[in-house]
Amino acid sequence: YVGMEHGIFASWDRGRTWESIRNNLPPVSVRDLRVQAREGDLIVGTHGRGAWVLDDIRPLQERDAMSRERVHLFDVRPTTKWKMHSRLENLGQRTYRAKNPDYGVYVNFGLAEAPSDPVTLTITDADGRTVRVVTDSTAKAGLNRIVWDLREEGPTPLASGGGGGFRGSFRPSAMPGTYTATLEALGETRTAAVEVRPDPRLDATMDDYRAAHEAVAALTELLSETHGMINDADALVRQLKDLKGRLAHLEGDRPPTEGAAELPAPPDLASAIDEAVRVITAFRDDVLTRPPPNMGYRQRPRLREEIRSLAWAVDGAFARPTEPQMKRLVELTAETEAARAAFRQILEVHVAPINEMAKAVPQVVIGSDKP
Repeated sequence: YVGMEHGIFASWDRGRTWESIRNNLPPVSVRDLRVQAREGDLIVGTHGRGAWVLDDIRPLQERDAMSRERVHLFDVRPTTKWKMHSRLENLGQRTYRAKNPDYGVYVNFGLAEAPSDPVTLTITDADGRTVRVVTDSTAKAGLNRIVWDLREEGPTPLASGGGGGFRGSFRPSAMPGTYTATLEALGETRTAAVEVRPDPRLDATMDDYRAAHEAVAALTELLSETHGMINDADALVRQLKDLKGRLAHLEGDRPPTEGAAELPAPPDLASAIDEAVRVITAFRDDVLTRPPPNMGYRQRPRLREEIRSLAWAVDGAFARPTEPQMKRLVELTAETEAARAAFRQILEVHVAPINEMAKAVPQVVIGSDKP
């Protein structure tokens, strides 16, 4: 490597030719270079623009390995699951701070040509369970990098994006341990081992991490069930309103013909649909999730918000769940089961009779095989 007056260059043939590796480094005077041996980072000291770091340069050092394969997956350096801290409270919002390295596992790979389809990275744990699937549609010929942010797949998403945006999307964090990265690109597959280490500054044991991970997994499952009920409730309301509109159209526009199936009296069926919509909407808004416009802390939390709040608290603690947290998990499990039973009751009492009354038109269906 050599620092110049307007950037930094690297040579792979002992100085006969040079290539710029400036990336997003401004064209500034480079006065000093160091390779951080433990992390494999290139540290650049500039004149007037501070320090700059090119993270994980091992793929540059091993670039020749790419020439022997259409797809080359480099060894993945060990990653630490750091506990991050906010500096807002003691430094203020106006304090200058440069961008930190991307948090997570750096998966570096080389491609002989630009792929026509997105590259897929699948992370599995030691038991073979799929933890996360990441796709990259920006990969190009040459060196590429995908960063796994140490987050697992989240719960079943809300179909309509409804239910509010309380603290953003939740994805449980992965615990320290060994994983496997599987890269699929250009019709070929490559694998590499991944090691995630615990933060050495913390006193948490692996049993603590495991207990927290199991609790968050249970909460994520509850959140999936709750989202499923919200999705089904929204789908039911849409179908019921559509059914009422179609019935009105059939009753108003279709002339009676001999042998045609008779529709029930419009007032009776219309009233039943209105009542079903009212009951389902009330159940969704009073039990499952905050209704729009979702005033956040100004509205009391419903089941979804209670589960998410506890999941965030346990997931972000880097410690074993507390006794009150585990007790609340048991309570939320019971509350979710009660909500599921109440939803079944609504289907039996309010939706099934409508389907029976409206045999002559398409039926109302549920989007999933439960609640």
